[in-house]
Amino acid sequence: MIFVFISQSQTYTKDHPDVPILDPLDSVCKLMDRNASYTLFQNAFQQTSVHGKVLVPNFVEIHTKDVSEIKRLLEGAKVKYPFVCKSSKAHGSVKSHEVSSMMSSMYICTLWRRAGTDNT
Repeated sequence: MIFVFISQSQTYTKDHPDVPILDPLDSVCKLMDRNASYTLFQNAFQQTSVHGKVLVPNFVEIHTKDVSEIKRLLEGAKVKYPFVCKSSKAHGSVKSHEVSSMMSSMYICTLWRRAGTDNT
């Protein structure tokens, strides 16, 4: 549904160049992607006076069901237990509001069972 809106908005702005755009769609889309927005915030805060005062938690995006690979990715990103898993897409869908808590590595194998086959 959100992708239809984005597509229609892109078409509209292309067909109506006289309409001022306050928030460009590509910027809005970055904020709807948790991984992109966390990366943006992390990089921005490291280069300003708020460095060390604003915390962006360690994060990693996972695209595999291999438990060993997931553990390697978590370790590489310095993600510590417990942590929260959410969909990468932060828009108004039901899936974007689902949350899983990982209390220890023994729960990783349950992640995909709860999330279904779509790991976005």
